[in-house]
Amino acid sequence: MGKILSGIARNSISPQRAILFFLAISVVFSLFHWLLLPLLEGTPSLGYGANRLSDPRSVGFLDCLYFSVTTQTTVGYGDITPISSLGKVATIIQAAFGYFYLAFLFALFASKMATRSKGIPTYPHPEKDGIVLRMH
Repeated sequence: MGKILSGIARNSISPQRAILFFLAISVVFSLFHWLLLPLLEGTPSLGYGANRLSDPRSVGFLDCLYFSVTTQTTVGYGDITPISSLGKVATIIQAAFGYFYLAFLFALFASKMATRSKGIPTYPHPEKDGIVLRMH
């Protein structure tokens, strides 16, 4: 995992790819909530918050995508909520992923800005700069 993260940090186009990966995960979870989880449990995985009993509308793919993005970005408005057991488990996993991935994205953007800034000194890298470290 460390090699993957360091590879992303060194790649010049990585912020765009990191954002696209974040959105792709949202689409995958949307498909889980819209197609897979209802097939496994026989009931919709998401409902319309407090009005889900009085509001019989079914949750469509766009609603699932909206729910996934708001959950993954840790906004979570609460208008659409998980109502099935597997839906709740998937939401917990997605929220945890979103929290840590957003922290990773912020760190990635900060490191990109710091390495491009002329006001912040960079430290020598022994492997890249040919510096030999000797242990006494």
